[in-house]
Amino acid sequence: MLTFNLFVYGTLMRGFRANSFIPEEAEMLKGKIAGNLYHYSAGFPIVEILKHPQSVIGTSDYIADIAKQNDLNRVEPECLPFNLNYGRVYGELYKIPYTDNKDDESIIRQLDRYEGFRPSSEYNLYNRTLVPVQTDKGIIWAWVYNMDKLPEATVHILSGDWRDCFYSNRGGLRPEIKDIVNKKLMLLDDEEDDEDYEEEDDDLK
Repeated sequence: MLTFNLFVYGTLMRGFRANSFIPEEAEMLKGKIAGNLYHYSAGFPIVEILKHPQSVIGTSDYIADIAKQNDLNRVEPECLPFNLNYGRVYGELYKIPYTDNKDDESIIRQLDRYEGFRPSSEYNLYNRTLVPVQTDKGIIWAWVYNMDKLPEATVHILSGDWRDCFYSNRGGLRPEIKDIVNKKLMLLDDEEDDEDYEEEDDDLK
């Protein structure tokens, strides 16, 4: 059976609201990728990946995407790509069953829609990129939703684990993360106010 391999690091992980998009029968492996993790002020995480030379961006042709994924999985890389400017991002790799059944195709389409992945569209929010994932069963190529350009109001999560942003018992955002986000938002507001003042000043001249 074909599987659509998906690495998740945020709201699609177990225990978070969007995990319901993942079919119960999908096999799950703990994993990590090369990249940097950020918490965005809108309440969700963003990953900046270190792209492997063989990484590609996904398409709306899921069979072709799975074929590319499987081609790379036939030749396992020795290790994750390394760069001093990138760390490790921890999450879960799901092997989502895929057949000719329209329901299987709709699952992936729903995931793309949820993440704002619109191939070849100027309104694309996330990319879906094929990357190597380190797991207990070796390195497995999987798709991950990532952004190429980070929004300004983000906090770098040095541990690489989005769960570290929250209280394990209550689920609320940790105050130190919230404080950093709020300070960044205030700075952005001040910058916008300065720009508005300069525009008003120019109008008066």
